[in-house]
Amino acid sequence: MESELKVVVAGGGTTGHLSPGLAVADELRRRHAEVCFIGSGRGPEARIVPVYGYRFYPVRVIGRGAGVLSFRNAAAVGMLAAATARCTALLTRLKADVVLGTGGYVSLPAALAAKALRIPLVLHEQNSVPGLANRVAYRFAARVGVSFPGTEQRLGPAAVLVGNPVRSVLHKFDRAALRSRALEAFDLYPGRPTVLVFGGSQGARSLNKVIIEAYDLWRDSEVQVVHLCGSSNAAAVAGEVAAKQLPADRIVHRVVGYTDAMELAYACSDVALCRSGASTVAELAAVGLPAVLVPLPISLDDDQRKNAEAVVEVGGGRLIRDAELEPQVLVETLQGLIADSQELSVMSESIKSLHRPHAARDMADLVEGVASR
Repeated sequence: MESELKVVVAGGGTTGHLSPGLAVADELRRRHAEVCFIGSGRGPEARIVPVYGYRFYPVRVIGRGAGVLSFRNAAAVGMLAAATARCTALLTRLKADVVLGTGGYVSLPAALAAKALRIPLVLHEQNSVPGLANRVAYRFAARVGVSFPGTEQRLGPAAVLVGNPVRSVLHKFDRAALRSRALEAFDLYPGRPTVLVFGGSQGARSLNKVIIEAYDLWRDSEVQVVHLCGSSNAAAVAGEVAAKQLPADRIVHRVVGYTDAMELAYACSDVALCRSGASTVAELAAVGLPAVLVPLPISLDDDQRKNAEAVVEVGGGRLIRDAELEPQVLVETLQGLIADSQELSVMSESIKSLHRPHAARDMADLVEGVASR
C-alpha cells in the first residue's frame, strides 16, 4: 500500500527523548505512514535511528548549559537560527504533513520550522516538568501528549495525558515466564531477593560507588545484586568488587557492563536502584518494578527529582537525594524493602498505575488527527 501520511520526528540528544519517538514511529509505520527523523549528528539518534530502518537527517545544534549568560548558551542561540533554516529546507524537501517533536534541544529548530511553514506540530513531553524546547513550542503546537498526570496543566488546552511510549518488548512483559531465563542469563540463584542497579548505558558514578561501598555492610546477607555499571566502567568496577570478596561471603554481586536485554534484568529483580529519567520511570512502571530512585542532581530543570516524586506519590518507590546517598542509608532502605514481600507487592502495583500501555497508539492518533484537519 502506498504511503499517504508523511511524518518527520524531531528529537534526541538523549535516548530519553529518542525512545518515545521510535515507539510512535513504529506505530505510524504499521499504519503505512512514511516516517523519517531529524536529530543531532552527535546524539545517540544518529546511530540508533538507521538501525530501526528510518532515514535520518542530522542537524548541527547544541543544548543549553546552566544559567543564562554563558559562552555555551550564546553558541546555542547562534546555532539555532542556522539549524532552523536547515530544518525548514528539510521539511520542504520531504513534503512533511506533520512534525512530531519529542523534546530536547534538537526538536526546537524543527518546531520553529514547522511553524514558519504552517505544518501541523505535535509534541510529546516525557518528563513531569516540561523541558525548554517544549515550553517554547507548545504555544503553537496543535496537540501535546504528556507522560505524567498534571503535566498537561502546564502545557495549555492542546495537552492531553497519553503516557510515555516504551519498547514493544515490554508491552507483554511476563515476569514469571521470563524469570528462569533471566536468572540463568545473570548467573543468579532462585529464591533470593535481587537488587538491580543501573544508571543508563554509561552507568552512574555515584550509584556505582555506593553499591560497592555497601558490599561490606551486607556481605553476610542472601541478597543478589545485578550491577549494570556501564561498559566503560566494567573492568574497574569488577576489580573493585573482586577486591572486597571473601570466600565466606554469602552475597552475590554480578557486575555487568551493559545488556541489551533489560527485560531479563527486570524479570530477575525485586527492586531497583537507579536514576529517575523519564524513560527509566516509564519502563519501571511498565514492568511493575519498585525502585529506590536517586535523581540526577545536575538535570537543568530538576526534572528527575519531579519524576521521582511522582513515583513516590503513587507509592511505587523511595527517593534518596544524590548528596544523601550513603552506604548505610542505602542498605537500610533496600533491606527494609526486600524483607517485606507484601510491601514490595503493593509497591509493584502502585508503580504500574503510572504505566499507560497504549501511549504509542494514542500519540499516533494525535499525529493522524491533526493531519486530517
